Amino acid sequence: MNKHSFSARLSFKTVLMGSVLFTITLIVIAIVGGIIMRNRSIQYSDQCLRSSVLEAQSTINIIEHTTDGIAHTAQEFFQSDIAIDTARYYSLLETIVESSPFILGCCFYFEPYRYDKDEYYTGIYASRDKFTGDIVYEFDDDEACAEDGWDYLSLDWYSKAKQEMTARWTPPALENMTTYYQLMTTYTFPLRDKDGKMIGVLATDLALDWLEQQLNRIKPYEHANVVLADQDFKFICNPMAEDPFSGTMLDTQFIPGVKKMLKAEDIPQSGSLSVRDGLHYSFIVFSMMENGWRMAIATPYGDAFADLFRLWLIIFSLTIVSLLVLYYLSRKIIFDESKPIKEFAIAASKITDGRFDIPIPEVKTKDEMMELGNALTYMQDSVTRYIAELKTTTAEKERLASELDVARKIQAQMLSTDFPQLEGCGIWASSVPAREVGGDLYDFFVKDKNLYFIIGDVSGKG
Repeated sequence: MNKHSFSARLSFKTVLMGSVLFTITLIVIAIVGGIIMRNRSIQYSDQCLRSSVLEAQSTINIIEHTTDGIAHTAQEFFQSDIAIDTARYYSLLETIVESSPFILGCCFYFEPYRYDKDEYYTGIYASRDKFTGDIVYEFDDDEACAEDGWDYLSLDWYSKAKQEMTARWTPPALENMTTYYQLMTTYTFPLRDKDGKMIGVLATDLALDWLEQQLNRIKPYEHANVVLADQDFKFICNPMAEDPFSGTMLDTQFIPGVKKMLKAEDIPQSGSLSVRDGLHYSFIVFSMMENGWRMAIATPYGDAFADLFRLWLIIFSLTIVSLLVLYYLSRKIIFDESKPIKEFAIAASKITDGRFDIPIPEVKTKDEMMELGNALTYMQDSVTRYIAELKTTTAEKERLASELDVARKIQAQMLSTDFPQLEGCGIWASSVPAREVGGDLYDFFVKDKNLYFIIGDVSGKG
């Protein structure tokens, strides 16, 4: 098949237009699909985050409610002047420790001389052994605090509780547990007597290792980063950083592929945020817990769109293959359907070369091709008849022309061409007929030195 043929051009243009329309359709599908996928990814991340927040919040609520209940019980003893012994305090603290496997320990620490009029420092502590899981108890008095250099009255968790006189969570921090360091936070409840004065503080230490495990468990995409920060945006856990427990959302990288830092006013309590750094795009979904902590999932768009990219690649590959197949099939179909046109063109070319007997290709389809074939056949018959008539007319004209030529010659021979010379006079004559033959005559003669001439004109010739 000639690549410059009509069928080839028509096939190419057909496939080209199909490719343009298909490309526009794919672009629209890609844009709409991208928007849908982005919204679905954000929705999915938000669901994972909310589920994790609810789970974490449930653990924190259990600790808060249990601690609050025990604090109110102890406070009732103080306000009613009922004396309770150390064993009863141990029992109350044991109730708190056993309420959650994530509690490291809890304690009652009192104002100077409020527990024992002879002791400035008094503290009762119950904790879970890290290795055995058993609950162990400690009692701190002046002597024990002096040996350990333990001045709880000056510590932030105690002084803040005394200053604000409201239950609160302390900022998460790494605490030295003698043989290891533990990321923890403390829930403090200030105890009051019946006069509203400070008695002491009930504090519950919560380990945060489980939060880190939970964050890794809810990770929705391979390269996503799930972080937890406190009210001041300080990281409680940022798995992407070398030190997961340091830095803030405002000065430490936590968005995969993005080094750009966020501003405090740009960080929502809940919702999503898109971030771009050069050619790297990511989205972050935020959710806030009741205690003011923020949990966030930062995900590169490449991860969220991975399945869509693979789908686009499959569609693009299938499109290329389909267009090639379409080009081949359309070219073959158009070639087969337009074959009579080529045959008609060859026949018409031969007719113009004088081969009027060339057979016209037969078309069986009752469509424009048949009409074209009939028109070409009619033209061939018309031209053949015209040529035959032209030959006959030409032969007749040639016969008449020959007879007229003979008549012209005879007529010319009838005219005198021998002109005599007379003294003082020259004679010459000519007759030019308007057509092949004329009806005009002339003649002359000399007699007795006189010139006589005759002119004849046939009426009706001019």
